[in-house]
Amino acid sequence: MKRILLGTSGWSYEDWIGPFYKEKKWMFDHYVKIFDTVEINSTFYALPPGWMVQFWAKKAPENFEFAAKVPKTITHKKKLESTEKELETFLDLMEPLRKEGKLGPLLFQLPPGLKFSPDLLKSLLEGLPSTHKFAVEFRDPSWLNNETWKILEAHNVAYVVVDEPLLPPDLVLTADFVYIRWHGRGSRPWYNYHYSKEELQEWVPKVREAASKAKVYGYFNNHFKAFAPKNCLELAEMLGLELKPQAVEAKGKLEEWFEEISPEGVPPPISEPKGLIETLSVEELLESFMDRRRFERAKKIPESSVQVIEASPQSIRAKVKEYRVELDVSRRLLLHDCADWGRVCVKKQFCKHLGRLFLSLPDELAEQILRRILREKEEWKFRPFTE
Repeated sequence: MKRILLGTSGWSYEDWIGPFYKEKKWMFDHYVKIFDTVEINSTFYALPPGWMVQFWAKKAPENFEFAAKVPKTITHKKKLESTEKELETFLDLMEPLRKEGKLGPLLFQLPPGLKFSPDLLKSLLEGLPSTHKFAVEFRDPSWLNNETWKILEAHNVAYVVVDEPLLPPDLVLTADFVYIRWHGRGSRPWYNYHYSKEELQEWVPKVREAASKAKVYGYFNNHFKAFAPKNCLELAEMLGLELKPQAVEAKGKLEEWFEEISPEGVPPPISEPKGLIETLSVEELLESFMDRRRFERAKKIPESSVQVIEASPQSIRAKVKEYRVELDVSRRLLLHDCADWGRVCVKKQFCKHLGRLFLSLPDELAEQILRRILREKEEWKFRPFTE
């Protein structure tokens, strides 16, 4: 068995105060006493200051490893093209961790709208330095094929194994390490989810199989209300991993906390933590408005079918195929005219055409409008044009 490192995606969550942290101060210090790895999630949204990375490098104990998400400027805005400068900046920022021997894999999480392109993938991987570990998380099923696996294997880049509603949780080894992410199986969004012990047990043979062949990095992204550290410690115990004394104590505290919430030990549905909306990408925001089937259909609509007539933070006018869309922010009004819209608008959900439109808009504009609708959802009117 190779080494199995399990942790969470991020550690600085205010809704972990109580079940996991005693107070807001010293979150990082507490985390590294319990886990041996963490995935830095915040680097996807914005680069941290250099002094902070140096602090992590010095403060984390020996043998602790940091994974980190590659900035969305590279993956979502530039979609992997002409990103040499941005990648160099990111690697330079991570250098203190590498020098201390504490840098694990760097994660490229591709946008859902990016379809299979072997040439694009080869171009990206050929430019990566051999001094670092890299992993790629695909979000569209078109990438799941033998050609993708061969390209990854040729560059010793890991395919990210996922547990989520959209893609199968297949164990595919393409590098000398394995990267697993547990996103959750919920809806609006997926990671508002607490794994049952039966669901975690399903992963025990998979993780052991992976560890029989390569080193394993695994991260729980279901961070609502400290679900992630609880589920992570539960899986570690199921795998027979030796827990630090502080981890044993933390696991007991988490179980007591959730037992008080629900005698069955299963947390009830919860509301979204304050401020989370501001961190969500377009794709993650759309999860709050669409079911899985409609989201998949939205991605299959050609971008050429979208005609944007007007697009600003206050107003959107467009056509998707032959269907009209009008959005007025000041009136909190969204109009559309396809047949499915008549079914979903009463529930304030999106059809595939609305999904395709927002995927086609510039990310910053789409995020701004979707966040506003989500925050003010009760005040918005979703109507057919005929009304």
